[in-house]
Amino acid sequence: MLANNDLANAISNIDVPMVALDKNLRIRFLNPRGHEIFSLNQSGVGRPITELGSTVAIAGPDKMVSDAITNMTTKEQDVAGRSGVWHSVRVRPYKTSGVIVEGVVLTLMNIDELKGLAANQVSTAWNNY
Repeated sequence: MLANNDLANAISNIDVPMVALDKNLRIRFLNPRGHEIFSLNQSGVGRPITELGSTVAIAGPDKMVSDAITNMTTKEQDVAGRSGVWHSVRVRPYKTSGVIVEGVVLTLMNIDELKGLAANQVSTAWNNY
């Protein structure tokens, strides 16, 4: 029981939006930051993520999920949110203790500052050309 409480607290306190999906893109769980990105509460658990609104537009989430599951690899995509903030969406296989893949874990890292720095470097390089 202690391990479950520790894990639940760790997931709740991670400041990175996290959503676990099953193979059919149905939400298994979300952490508090995941609730903010996908604008829902616990009633969203069990619903397909494709039916829900989001502050970010992920292109082809079904393909990202199937590729991550089939190839047992991480898939990544940079997306801009409605507010213009950039995120890196990462989709990784969700494995049980028996190494059976039951879905994916989707995380969103805020990369807005990195995108701004990269754009600034490109602009500076062109100005110095």
